[in-house]
Amino acid sequence: LQEIYNTINRPISDIRAACGLTQQAFSDRFAVPIRTVQNWESRDCCPVYVRVLIQQALGLADLPAMLGVIS
Repeated sequence: LQEIYNTINRPISDIRAACGLTQQAFSDRFAVPIRTVQNWESRDCCPVYVRVLIQQALGLADLPAMLGVIS
């Protein structure tokens, strides 16, 4: 459960740092406006589902495996 909690609450700045991307590179990779990335980082207002999807895309998390979902 702790791993799931950490995944859904990991700040975008930590996710971005873990993959070594600048804000601009992160913005470009996920087709998200740079201002949105800045807002997510300054206000910690990124939706949970977006955090999880981005982490899965970067190989930082596998929520279905954590939940025991068989694919």
